[in-house]
Formats: sequence, structure tokens, C-alpha cells
Amino acid sequence: MLAVRSRRANGTECKLADGVDMDDDASVRFGEGPRRITDLTETWPETLEALKRTGAPLGEAEVEEALDAMQAEALDSLYALLDGAGVDRGERLVIGLDERGGVSVDEHPQRERVLALLESHPRVADKLRRMAALALTGRGVRDIARAEDMLAGHGGEGERVFQACLKGGLSHFHLLRK
Repeated sequence: MLAVRSRRANGTECKLADGVDMDDDASVRFGEGPRRITDLTETWPETLEALKRTGAPLGEAEVEEALDAMQAEALDSLYALLDGAGVDRGERLVIGLDERGGVSVDEHPQRERVLALLESHPRVADKLRRMAALALTGRGVRDIARAEDMLAGHGGEGERVFQACLKGGLSHFHLLRK
């Protein structure tokens, strides 16, 4: 079972499930012993393989709880960093990550300043990367569950996820995505 306990930057603790004691970062318990969120995201191939093999309960709810805890902590860290540097939070600020973890900031009056802050405080950007990695892992877990249902032949009136288009030389098969 996945268990999470988070301590926010302001020192308040947010317990989401039976967790383990920890420092300033989120902590995770999965299977045999405590693991950090970073452990989960760094070892996701092994974690997903264990899920397929054992049916361990790392489901959507557990991932959402972990993401909620990480979001609260990341917001505390970001707001403290921005406020400390005098960045205007009255303007909409969008921070993005690319597939390789590169940080970007969309149009903002203090865009360059925010980028410099994130570069000089890599721990804050790392929190965003861990959140993104866990969200991607959660999506993968949901896709594995859908694949298992499909292989088990649990037919019905579910959402179409795959289709075969037959038209001579133009015939093809593909996954449908939302």
C-alpha cells in the first residue's frame, strides 16, 4: 500500500494515510518498506513491473493523495521563493516542464527573474519534476489497469480506446487518446 505524509515548508504536517516520519519532503511507503517519492519516480519501471506481478494497490486515489501533498509543499516553496524575491504574484505565472525536465516560464512581466530564481534554487524545480514524474506514473498505472481489463475480456459499454480501420491499402490500427 502507498502511504504518504507531507510536511509543508511552513512546518505544518499533512498526513494523508498511514505514513512514516520524514523531514521536509514527501515520503512514500510501497510494499516492503518506506520509500521516498524520488525513489518511486526513479525506479518506476521496477515499480510498474511489481504492480503487474503482484497486483499491489498503487491506484489512482493513492497517486492523487501523493500529488496533493506534493502540490501543497511545492506551492509553499514557490510562494516563499517568489515573495522573497519581490516577484509580483498578481500576474498569472505559468511554469512548465519539457519531457527532459527543462523548466520554462510563459509570458510574465518578470519572466527572466523567475527563471533565474528557479535556476538558483534547483530544489524547488526538482519538486515540480517529481510531481510531473508521479503524475506520469499514475497515468501509466491507469493505462495498465485498462489494458488488464481489456485482456481479461471485460467487454461492455466502455470508452473506445482502440480501433481498426479497414480500407484496403489504407487499413490501420491505432490507440485513441483523449
